[in-house]
Amino acid sequence: MKAANMSSLTEGKSSTADSSSSQHPHRIIVQQRSTSTLADFHFHELLGRGSFGKVYRVTRKQDARIYVMKQIAVAEMSREEQRDAVNEVQVMAAMDHNNLVRYFDSFIDAGLLNIVMEFCDGGDLQAYLQRLDGRLLPEAQIWHLFIQILQG
Repeated sequence: MKAANMSSLTEGKSSTADSSSSQHPHRIIVQQRSTSTLADFHFHELLGRGSFGKVYRVTRKQDARIYVMKQIAVAEMSREEQRDAVNEVQVMAAMDHNNLVRYFDSFIDAGLLNIVMEFCDGGDLQAYLQRLDGRLLPEAQIWHLFIQILQG
């Protein structure tokens, strides 16, 4: 079940970045509804990184719960890329299934789109397959994983 105080991002105007800033060449075109800030979280280890951002394990100070925070540098993205990021948040917020990582919150702070999600302590499918260290999965396990993916 999703938290009742979730928020989502929608396209609109934001005062988070200024188009005249040389550090942030693109004006952020998302508006947030959340009151969360980076100061609300304690950051632990970096879990991964991609072309636009990083993923951290975090603890929300208010409730001491562990989450994952995906940070996307939206201030450095084109308008189209920003729209794609907003769409990702909207899709995640609309999804509710046991086989999908849960979305809890999203907000912009320090030129970053911060997406707060469920922490899966077992890791993802890629990490699971890497732990096999080249060993093959039994066919029954492959079917089990395949069905879980389809259900999600």
